[in-house]
Amino acid sequence: MPKEDIGFPKLDGNPYDPIARHTIMAGDLRKGERIPRRPLPEFAESGTLRAGLKRDGIFKTALEDSNEYGPHSMILLLMGFATVTGAILLAFRYF
Repeated sequence: MPKEDIGFPKLDGNPYDPIARHTIMAGDLRKGERIPRRPLPEFAESGTLRAGLKRDGIFKTALEDSNEYGPHSMILLLMGFATVTGAILLAFRYF
């Protein structure tokens, strides 16, 4: 079976052709869009930030977006890493 019959576009040797519809990427291509959408991740709502962090943990909430507080927990994670990095740099000053 030729590749054109199973969804691969004929590119005439140019893999960077913006006109050809690339169906080998994830998701469906909607009208007016050039980049296909990927399926949404599983999402479970939690009542508060504290409940979301207690249920899913800070890393799963921040990095995997398991609930609606992903951006908030990412800021908390950033502040934690910045504090540790600052403490290490400050400790080097006194050695």
